[in-house]
Amino acid sequence: MTPKTIDLPEALAQLEPLSPDQYFTAFGPAGQQFLGTPNGYYATSVPACVLEDLLSGRVRKVLWASFGHVDKSYFFLYEKKDGSCEFRGGKKLPFNLDQFFRHVSTTFHKLAAQLRVQLGDNGSYVAWSGSFWICDGLPKEMFRTLKTLSSLNELDETVTGAAGIFGPGDVKNVTWHKSGSFFIEGVEPSKSQWFFQAGALEKGWKMLWGNSKELLESIAHVSIGPHSPTGGSFLIVKTKQADEEPDLVLRLEPDEMFSRLEGQEIPGLTNAHRHVAKEKQPGANSTGEASTRQAMNVADRTDTKEGDPQWARAKSNKRTHAKDRWELAMAGGERVQVLQNVGNGWLLVQNSEGVRGWAHENSITLEEKKVDAREAYTRWKTTTTLLMGAGAGAIRAFPDPKKYMDTCRNERCELAKGGELGICAHDLKKLLSGSDAFSFEFLKTERLKWHPDSFGRYCHPDHREELKAKSQALFVLFGVLMDTWKMIEEIRVHVSSNMKNTINAVLGIQN
Repeated sequence: MTPKTIDLPEALAQLEPLSPDQYFTAFGPAGQQFLGTPNGYYATSVPACVLEDLLSGRVRKVLWASFGHVDKSYFFLYEKKDGSCEFRGGKKLPFNLDQFFRHVSTTFHKLAAQLRVQLGDNGSYVAWSGSFWICDGLPKEMFRTLKTLSSLNELDETVTGAAGIFGPGDVKNVTWHKSGSFFIEGVEPSKSQWFFQAGALEKGWKMLWGNSKELLESIAHVSIGPHSPTGGSFLIVKTKQADEEPDLVLRLEPDEMFSRLEGQEIPGLTNAHRHVAKEKQPGANSTGEASTRQAMNVADRTDTKEGDPQWARAKSNKRTHAKDRWELAMAGGERVQVLQNVGNGWLLVQNSEGVRGWAHENSITLEEKKVDAREAYTRWKTTTTLLMGAGAGAIRAFPDPKKYMDTCRNERCELAKGGELGICAHDLKKLLSGSDAFSFEFLKTERLKWHPDSFGRYCHPDHREELKAKSQALFVLFGVLMDTWKMIEEIRVHVSSNMKNTINAVLGIQN
C-alpha cells in the first residue's frame, strides 16, 4: 500500500505513547498539527516520507515534531525499536540547521539522541542538543532571555542569530510567537521563564492557575502556535494527578477556547504563574509600569544554589537613584544577599531584615562565592571543545572565562581582572582545578590550544585579530600558572617537611 491509501490514525496507533506527563506539540501553518501525548498521538497530516517511516515497523515512538512556515520545512525525531534515535528533516529547513545536525552527529554521537528543533514563523528556529544551542529570528525579549541562560554567545546582542551553551538542567522546551510571547521550559521547573502578551493566551493561563503558587511544579507542557495570526493558538497542560486525566486548556485561533476544567472534550487529547507587581523598575515609564506585559516569570539568573548564597557589601551610603523607591537604601559596609541578576548592571538584593530592593553592581562589592570547580570546568570543557570542533574559521566570539569562574576578590588582582578576559590567574587556576588531570603537564598541553597562531585557525576572518588578542591573554595566564608551579617545585627541594605541608595547604594540594 502507498502512503496515500493508509489511514493516518491507523499508522499512529501502531506507535508506543509517550511517558506520563511527556508531551510535544507541532502547530503548523493552515491548521496543521502533530501532537504526542501519554495517551497516544494525534495529527491532521504528516509528510509522506514521515508516514513511510511510521509504517516501516522500525519506529517505536515519535519523540519530537515541529513544522516550519513553508512546505517541506519540518523536523521529526524517532526512537526506533532497536533503542537508537533517528531524525527526519525537510528539504526546506534553514541552512544553518543542516550544518548544526552534521556538527552534533560528528562531534558527540550521544548528543544526536538529544537533538531538538523548534521551528517558528518566517524561518525562525531554536535547535539544541544537550546543552549546545543555536537560534535565529526570535523575538528580542526571548533572545535576551536565552542569552542570560547561556555561558557563550557567538554573536552580539543586536543580532538574533546566535549559538550558546545552556547550564545544566536549563532547557527542556522552547515555544514562541513573533508577537513576543514565549515560554522557555526548564528541565528543573524553577528555571522556566516566560513572557505573555495580553489576550487569549493569558486568559487560558489564568484559567488553569489563577493566583495559585503551585505553578512551577505542576506544568507538564506549554506550546504556543508560532504560525497563528496573533499568537492565540496554544496548549497548556498540567501534570497528571492520581488516576484523573490532566487539566488543560487548548485554543486554535480563531476558535473558542476548550478547557477540560469545564468538562469539554479536547480534540485529539481526550484519551508558576506569578503576576509581577507593577512596581517601578529601572527603565520603567512614568506610570510605574515596566512594560505592557501581562504575565511574566523571570527565574533567578545568578549561579546561586540553595545553601550557597551570593553575598555583597555596600560600598557607601550613596544611592544612584536616591529618589526612586525601588533602589534599596544601604549603609556603607552593610551586608546584603544577592538574589537575582536582572540585567543592565542591576541586581535584586535583600538585607538582614528581609527587605528587598535593587542595587547597581558599582555600588556593592561581591564577596567570594563558593563555586563547584568540577562543574564549572565541565561546562568550560564542553564549550571550548564544541567551538574548536566546529572547524576552521567558525568562531566569532571568544568563550568568556569569567562566566565560568569569577571568585577572586584580591585587590591586587583588580588590574588583571579589568583586562581582556575579566579574570586573573587565581580564577583560572580554580577553574582548571576542576579537571581530574590538573597537573603541570595538563597546563602545558592546554596552554598550546590557546596560542594565537593555533587558535587563530579556528577564528572567523572578520573577528580573527580581536579573538587572537584574547587567546594571547589566556595563553599568558597559563604561563603564569606554569611559572608559579615550577617555582613552588624548586622551593620544595630546599624546605623542611613541615614547610612543605604548609605550602601544600596554601596551594590546596594534598600530600
